[in-house]
Amino acid sequence: MALHQRRHPEAPWVTASAFEMLSTMLPGTDLAIEWGSGRSTVWLAKRVKHLVSVENEPAWYEDVKGRIARAGVTNVEQILQPHRDEDGAASPYVRACDRFEERSVGFALVDGQLRENCATAIVPKMAAGGLIVVDNVNLYVDWRTRAPGSRFGKGHATAEWGRFVEMVKGWRMIWTSNGVWDTAIWIRPGGANPSF
Repeated sequence: MALHQRRHPEAPWVTASAFEMLSTMLPGTDLAIEWGSGRSTVWLAKRVKHLVSVENEPAWYEDVKGRIARAGVTNVEQILQPHRDEDGAASPYVRACDRFEERSVGFALVDGQLRENCATAIVPKMAAGGLIVVDNVNLYVDWRTRAPGSRFGKGHATAEWGRFVEMVKGWRMIWTSNGVWDTAIWIRPGGANPSF
């Protein structure tokens, strides 16, 4: 884990396995969104057509803004959007995905605040073959894993996480772990899904 981070200092802070897969799965033509900016922002911007980056911390927003400028990338739309946990699905932080049309997003990284609401909100926006990546997923979704804090055998962390899992039922899913935290990738099927 630490070795991977040292070898790839600009890589998103996801598991090494997820990073390796994402390195080959982004064609450069996707509309993309990330909740929670940081190391992932410039890395993703270089691999997608347009990236919406949603952040809730003003100081961190400014730090990432500087990274974007130094990297010379121009396809990032940064959004500073503080939130309140009680806003849930109605939060402007979550609703940043409403700028996208349904079935138009090729990539979504859920790694910030209100993760369960962001995850469910983005599902209808995902294009066929689109990827939803949830980092630290072991803390939220009941899945067989040995990562610390795992929900395995305890049920999903919230009813909204259960709703998300139901929404992506039938999607291809790749679960990765580094023994400390897990990253999962869901891939939307190519066929029509009348529900979402």
